[in-house]
Amino acid sequence: MKRFCLFTLISLAFAAVVSCQREEAEKLPAPSPVLVTAGQYDATFIWETVRNAEAYELVLNDEAPLTVKGVSITLENLQEATDYTLKMRALAPQGSTTWLDSDYCTPVKFSTAGKKQLAKPTLKASDVLSYSFAINWNPVRNAAKYVYAIGDGPQMETYETGFVVSDLNYFTEYPVKVKAVPSDDMLDLISESEWATISVTTQNVTQLAALNLKSSAIGSAEFTVSWDAVPHAVKYVCQLDGSEAVEVTDTFVKFDGLSSQKDYTVYVQAVAADTDVKSPRAAISVTTKKGPSPDDKGGDLGDFEEKPIV
Repeated sequence: MKRFCLFTLISLAFAAVVSCQREEAEKLPAPSPVLVTAGQYDATFIWETVRNAEAYELVLNDEAPLTVKGVSITLENLQEATDYTLKMRALAPQGSTTWLDSDYCTPVKFSTAGKKQLAKPTLKASDVLSYSFAINWNPVRNAAKYVYAIGDGPQMETYETGFVVSDLNYFTEYPVKVKAVPSDDMLDLISESEWATISVTTQNVTQLAALNLKSSAIGSAEFTVSWDAVPHAVKYVCQLDGSEAVEVTDTFVKFDGLSSQKDYTVYVQAVAADTDVKSPRAAISVTTKKGPSPDDKGGDLGDFEEKPIV
């Protein structure tokens, strides 16, 4: 019994000494990590040595703690263009009764870099007509190609620094957007530019362009009159002398069943979808050749060979 009491007293005394030592242990100062670089997928930190520290514990966001013995670290496998928070503390030697782990330092916030973005093209409109216009820009550094779209139309690619839009409606606003795109092997480092936009309004039309008529295939009883397509024209009104006018959608008209060696006058006028918009009435005189004629009193409009307006 006396031995048991003696052992108990010794144990209590030892516990009291250890407790006293723990109360006298000093807490290590917190380290001060400094961000050196932050790339797209990594970040490097350094800090001054904390005297009497055996190692350092780092916590990135809410991830598991990481123990480091040196005074620098490069964090890898990070997400690009992402915000992070790093906190850190100094660890006392295991079993030390003199030093305690430090508090965590003030959290350090940093962000990884995003991809370098190409500059937006600077768009300029030129050669604006009632049915077409051109869009141009200066080359964008590191751009391999460009993507563009007109209004809600499909996206198209070009390796040039401009393009021409045609077959448009007159006096109509057209929004245009263009962006620069890097080459495929640079996509991990460079991202495409933002869309550059511009609006272009085609010129108003009060009258269609004049026609330039040409005759061909002149025979004793037939001939053909042709012309170039007129922008915005949807049809052409043709008349042989005083005969009834006929509408065609091609760019030529053929007359047959005519009298030989006779002078004929053909009138042609282009008409837009807005029927109030027309071209000046063009005329051409054609004389049939000498030869037998099926009708000495004059002929009629023959069958037309359809040819789409270009």
